[in-house]
Amino acid sequence: MRLSGPADRRKLGFALSLREGSLRDAATILESFSARRRGVAPAANSEYIEGTAQVRIGLDLTAEGDADNPLSLVGTGHADLSGQGLGRIRLLGLLSELLNFTALRFDTLRTDFTLDRNTLAFPHVNITGPDAAMSARGSYLLDRKELDFNARIFPFQESSFILKSVVGLVLTPLSGVLEVKLTGRLDKPEWAFVIGPTNFLRSLFATPAKELPPVPNLFSPTPPAPAP
Repeated sequence: MRLSGPADRRKLGFALSLREGSLRDAATILESFSARRRGVAPAANSEYIEGTAQVRIGLDLTAEGDADNPLSLVGTGHADLSGQGLGRIRLLGLLSELLNFTALRFDTLRTDFTLDRNTLAFPHVNITGPDAAMSARGSYLLDRKELDFNARIFPFQESSFILKSVVGLVLTPLSGVLEVKLTGRLDKPEWAFVIGPTNFLRSLFATPAKELPPVPNLFSPTPPAPAP
């Protein structure tokens, strides 16, 4: 850590490295620090943060800015998160509670990021789990606690599920169009499919029949012969 400049315009520069930290504890400490600065009581942890007790975080961050204003900091960093409770998407909504293999779970996240005052920007985030993989990009507003992410989901990408070969065969054509939008506040995030199975099928059947491409034979490497 380095402090420089006159007392009324003190500048702060630092390099931080954290290993095997608790995501839940880190979030609680940051919320308490922010609340003290605003002179208010810290907010209760969200349901998501309470569910990250087993998630560990590794963090490297180098930044500089005004010593008395955390939202003036500018820098770059890298983060690794791992553990059960990191994330879950119900692919079929409430039906996923009954069909467990459609609830996609994630337990590993790796990302580089930039800190520009009130904005954390993530140009590329890799997220994997026992039954899915995800590639995402987006930003997080520190002062408003608001998310703005787009993610591509690849179901069963990392799965050891016994029916992976069958389900993967069916979902492979859809993997490229399962795009999710994550918005809202961190304490109440909102998932929405930008291009999901429903939209995909709607757009498919809205196409005039004469414009539909020929359907390939999934069980033969030989492409279908063109229609006479």
